[in-house]
Amino acid sequence: MNPDSPLSLFITGASSGLGEALVLAYAAPGVRIGLVARRGHLLKDVGRQAEKAGARVALYEGDVTDKSKMEGIARDFLDHFSAPDLIFANAGQGGGSGYAIERSLMEVNHFGVQNTILPFLPALQEKGSGQIAVISSLAAYRGLPGSGDYCASKAALKAYSDSLRLVLFPFGTTVTIVNPGYIRTEMTRDNPPMPFCWSAGKAAATIRRRLRHRPARIEFPFPMVISVRLLALLPPRWGDYLIRWSRPRKASKDRRIGAK
Repeated sequence: MNPDSPLSLFITGASSGLGEALVLAYAAPGVRIGLVARRGHLLKDVGRQAEKAGARVALYEGDVTDKSKMEGIARDFLDHFSAPDLIFANAGQGGGSGYAIERSLMEVNHFGVQNTILPFLPALQEKGSGQIAVISSLAAYRGLPGSGDYCASKAALKAYSDSLRLVLFPFGTTVTIVNPGYIRTEMTRDNPPMPFCWSAGKAAATIRRRLRHRPARIEFPFPMVISVRLLALLPPRWGDYLIRWSRPRKASKDRRIGAK
């Protein structure tokens, strides 16, 4: 199989943002795509666009935090399309404050990825090939003020993906973790100004192009990658000073630890 032209894909978080852009980047005649999202009405619209491009589409309305539901979705996909050539574990949640949101971040961003991938592993191992792309964030490299739970969920995902890559390599399945910077989506529309922000379409095109080579990591944009990598290498005291210096001195009340 040409790695640039997978015949079957499975994509979570497919109803908007980067997930939608990935669907449209891969949709083509002969391609089979399974799409998962919570918002069924938006999912149907994305499915129609993919079908218009010639793809054969299976729509699954569901939440990646529901382990049993995701196992059932995977069984249905395997029954209809067999083991996917490429899985995008893309569904994710942005930051916020309050205990419920903080727990939800880990449930969606980390355990939701496990619920997406694990049901497919026996079929992928039997197939002897396949590719898994885990959408994480450059926030995985360093804890930031007011975003500790979000950064922690992405750091867990980064470590998990590195481990999974080693486990699956002997079976012919590659694992790529994708660490973008800021992407202009529904989830980030209320954010303050975001440096080096990319459109979802540009990000999806970059991911597709780089996945041809099956790398361990895909990270962009370059200036932000260099910044966070260097920040992570600095002694903690130096890194803390640079972060405090670059951010507003007066923290908002809803960013204080324990704020509801």
